Amino acid sequence: QLAEICSPATAVQAGFLDEVVAPDAVGDRCVEVATQLAGYVHPGPFRVTRTNLRGQLAEELREGLIADLRLFTVEA
Repeated sequence: QLAEICSPATAVQAGFLDEVVAPDAVGDRCVEVATQLAGYVHPGPFRVTRTNLRGQLAEELREGLIADLRLFTVEA
């Protein structure tokens, strides 16, 4: 109810965004940042941490999706 719309620059200042790039540069910047992050993260420990922190939630989401898909139909 008290939300404010802010500009990209204000969002960066507030900490909602890390940076702002031109729309046509988003893909290249994403790859650049992901490449940098990949150099810091060791895959094995990252996977274990991810599983420990989010494994149960991921499983619940998978089960919910499967249940939803059983009920979902598309008819012409």
